[in-house]
Amino acid sequence: MESLSTRIKDLRNQAGLSQHKFGELFGIKQKTLDNWEKGVGSPGCLTVYKIAKHFNLTMEELITGCPADKNGLLLEENKKLKELISQFYNLISHSSVSVLSENAKFINGSKKIIKGKKVQ
Repeated sequence: MESLSTRIKDLRNQAGLSQHKFGELFGIKQKTLDNWEKGVGSPGCLTVYKIAKHFNLTMEELITGCPADKNGLLLEENKKLKELISQFYNLISHSSVSVLSENAKFINGSKKIIKGKKVQ
């Protein structure tokens, strides 16, 4: 997996910016940027935000290197979430009515306990 330091260097190079110009854009010293690109230290949250915004990325995209969807969700995480939802749907759609009925009784009983009522 590509590191944040590599992603920053790649973005800077793709934009055709020298370390000096990049530093001016984000209010950092050339030596600081040079260190980041070598993997010595890393930018703070505000600088990460500024760099991400400048390059039309989310902070998560810049930090992780994973692309995000239009809602800012990381595509990898979104894929996992969809898979979990699908598994849950398959689980409940294949459950018998009696199991669902027992779960409904349990949920209703839990609500009564929360409200301070006695469970039947």
